[in-house]
Amino acid sequence: MGCVGNSPAQPQEFQVDLNEAIRTLYEERKQIDRLIAKLEQRNRLRSGTPRRRKKMPEAKRLEVSRRMKKYWAARRLQRDEDSTAVAVPASGEYLP
Repeated sequence: MGCVGNSPAQPQEFQVDLNEAIRTLYEERKQIDRLIAKLEQRNRLRSGTPRRRKKMPEAKRLEVSRRMKKYWAARRLQRDEDSTAVAVPASGEYLP
């Protein structure tokens, strides 16, 4: 049974093929590293400019303001109604 890997009796052909494969992988790695660097640079350039919020016209702001005032007034009213309600125990008995 022969050893695989670092046996001293490897044929010269196999050693040359292995060296060629390693050289090819290093070249591919250089290309991949260059591509990664380009993508990272693009990402930095793109994320460097903050997104600005669009300005809302005054009429639209007033509309939103009225709608939110109505919403919060309804919420306060609901909260006040809930706090004045008499709590009835789960058993259904009323305890003053």
